[in-house]
Amino acid sequence: MLKNLFIFTGFLFVIQSVNAQKVEISASYGSPSLYGVAYTLTSAIVGVGDDSFASSKDMFGVSVNLYSNTEKWRYGLDFLVENFEREKNISDGRFISLMAKTDYMWLKPGKKIQIYSGLGVGITFIGFDYAGDRENDNAFAVSVLPAGFKYGGDLSIFLDTHVGANSFARLGLAYKF
Repeated sequence: MLKNLFIFTGFLFVIQSVNAQKVEISASYGSPSLYGVAYTLTSAIVGVGDDSFASSKDMFGVSVNLYSNTEKWRYGLDFLVENFEREKNISDGRFISLMAKTDYMWLKPGKKIQIYSGLGVGITFIGFDYAGDRENDNAFAVSVLPAGFKYGGDLSIFLDTHVGANSFARLGLAYKF
């Protein structure tokens, strides 16, 4: 089913790119995601007295977005990497997420300030090295963006908040062409 979701999302992305008025690329840095915090809490509770405790520390992201002709809708793909602190038995840990997203712009296009909300779905690949043993898994990823703020023109900065697989709060730089 997840494979069909990505095929459908890719198909929509290609169709939208034919009609796209603008393309935007962005890079961001932010706090851990709800997924990372939940994993941290779970490993702390389950691993009481164990040396395999994992703690989420930060998230990096890169996005490619396409704007609709009216520039009220933005469709895109997020590539996110959430890193975990190295602990006694954990030599490496991260969540890598790939999500298709849609955002709605609340203000008229062309304004220096923009407010937006959105939703993203995709997959998170989970990987940890525990003292030489590799643990790999994947999970369905969803991210709700209640509010995002963007300032600038073609080159802009943004701050947005998420609940789910994306960072709780992230700051980034975007370039639209």
